[in-house]
Amino acid sequence: MADVVGGLAVFAVVIAVGWVLVRTGAVPVGSDTVLTRLCFFAATPALLITTLVDADLEAVTSVGTAVAVGAELLGLATAWGVHRCLLHRPVAEAMIGALASAYVNAANLGIPVLVLVLGDATAVAPILLLQLLVLTPLAFTVLDTVTRRGSPSRFATYTLPLRNPLVLAVLVGVLVNLSGFDLGAALRGHLAELLDTLGRIAVP
Repeated sequence: MADVVGGLAVFAVVIAVGWVLVRTGAVPVGSDTVLTRLCFFAATPALLITTLVDADLEAVTSVGTAVAVGAELLGLATAWGVHRCLLHRPVAEAMIGALASAYVNAANLGIPVLVLVLGDATAVAPILLLQLLVLTPLAFTVLDTVTRRGSPSRFATYTLPLRNPLVLAVLVGVLVNLSGFDLGAALRGHLAELLDTLGRIAVP
């Protein structure tokens, strides 16, 4: 318990430092957009790869993972039912409401917290894949169908997950893990060092 509280306390301090930097003008307002894109396109994918390369993938098929996935799907279905049947909201609003109720921040927040508090982000992989490979395309397809307001093509909708750096990072990490490829020996260890350096950016 002390480790968990200590890890969350570190997060609180990092947030406070960021707040002070912006309030004092040391960091320009709007820098969060740049940092978010840096994390999304570079740091977090690197962290996912280095985490999954050495992870015990059997943990992904654990009871805890099944409970987490089930809880998210239950939350999504329940919120959809409440919005459609009780509140009588349009399909598009019900879909947004369902996503707002069940879609968790498994990437930018979940991965760093797991790494800092537990030292392993393997458990987040199934949730991340569920959201990016299933829920996102499904939601976009529903919204595209009911709104018809110049939405992206069906091809763009269905291939969206394949253009997501987090999905690609999970797939690369799992493939390297299953293949037995020694990432630490690649390019005399410089590749692993590069990924590790980038991944450290994602946590703070």
